[in-house]
Amino acid sequence: MFYFEQLFQTALNGVDGTGIMPAVLQIAGTILILSLLYAVYQAFASGGDVRILGVAGVKYLVLALIFLQYGTAFRGVNTMFNSVADFIYRQSGVGDVLKAWLDQIGNYVTTNGAQSFWHS
Repeated sequence: MFYFEQLFQTALNGVDGTGIMPAVLQIAGTILILSLLYAVYQAFASGGDVRILGVAGVKYLVLALIFLQYGTAFRGVNTMFNSVADFIYRQSGVGDVLKAWLDQIGNYVTTNGAQSFWHS
């Protein structure tokens, strides 16, 4: 598993543990409803344009469905990108470049001390 992937999973688990996401989704839902009402008003102001009303209805319906399953959808997309990264990692054999770089810096500091960064 990549270092960034571990760090991101730790952050996601921390966010999920705080319970902040329901409040954020509640605010997002309120903004979504207000936006939908504005779109309905625009359709009405355009002489009752059914096309604008239909497009707005479909658009906001899709967004509402995404909000309902936000955690599952977000983690699913994240898992998909992680799978692609793991596939590329297995095919190329390059490895986790960031972790290797951090390990090299750690070895350098252990060997030479942190003050060696400041000497020319």
